[in-house]
Amino acid sequence: MHHQSISRIQGYAKWASLAGILLFLSTCAGNTVMVEQGWTTAPPPSKWCTIGNTRVHYLDVDRADSDRDLLIVHGYLGSTVSFLDLIDLLSRDLRVVMPDLPAFGASEVPDCSCTMDYYLDFLARFTQAAGLDRYYLMGTSMGANIASCYAAEHPEQVQGLIFLSPFGLHDQAGRMANIRRWDAFLPPASSLITRRGVERRLRRLILNDESITPELVDSYWQPLATPGGRRAIVEITRTIVGQRSMDEVLPRIEQPVLILVGSEDKLISPEDRERFRVLLAREQLEIIEESGHFLYLDSPDVVSKKIVTFTRGGMN
Repeated sequence: MHHQSISRIQGYAKWASLAGILLFLSTCAGNTVMVEQGWTTAPPPSKWCTIGNTRVHYLDVDRADSDRDLLIVHGYLGSTVSFLDLIDLLSRDLRVVMPDLPAFGASEVPDCSCTMDYYLDFLARFTQAAGLDRYYLMGTSMGANIASCYAAEHPEQVQGLIFLSPFGLHDQAGRMANIRRWDAFLPPASSLITRRGVERRLRRLILNDESITPELVDSYWQPLATPGGRRAIVEITRTIVGQRSMDEVLPRIEQPVLILVGSEDKLISPEDRERFRVLLAREQLEIIEESGHFLYLDSPDVVSKKIVTFTRGGMN
């Protein structure tokens, strides 16, 4: 009986440990609740399209009637809600298009596996539906991994790449090894994450306390609250975060690349920054002071200015 109790405790500890990994990754992005806070005008209206048999929510904002388009790919569990302030600033100079990737935000959960190949095919179809021909592509956190793969496969479409807090180098911060080690425990671990746990993690990681609203917390918690969302989280964790590395893709990138990294980002070490320099032929990497992994929440003004300058062909 004593040994059985110890075994149960050890098993729970494994689940709790992996739940912590999932929780950390889950709070490196956001979801969709349309909040008005921070906007100088009304929030952008939601738009919808159907890709395959999945209904997809997205934003398409162009207040400057710009001749330059920017497509944003969010990260792990991400979506549009935590990018509203950044989109507000960027749309004064750019047309900004941002979908909620299927399974997250207001988009439906697809009835197929959420693999890298699925999301690359989704982006190809979505850009056609949104009327994007030649554009700048920005990926945040895990979205940088997806964006780099897409740019390598579609160089004729992508004019330039922007990475915010990129995550996806081989075993970056030891995450891939941990995910592979505890693969069998991913499904039960995903069910252990609570809204309160998400909020606590957000308060540790986001430096700008004013951006941590109840709506923001709800948006991060949303995909974890449904069986379909948890299934997608497990698939993405296994097939993208745990397996797909940027290291093999980055040398194939032909476009100019801007990389923005927060000075307090614990997921990107000085060694990782040097690795990006080695793997990319054309890159400019800049450190944003007093910012963590959530650059778009911590320093939206600084980030937007650097992105706009880059898309104009200038140096930051």
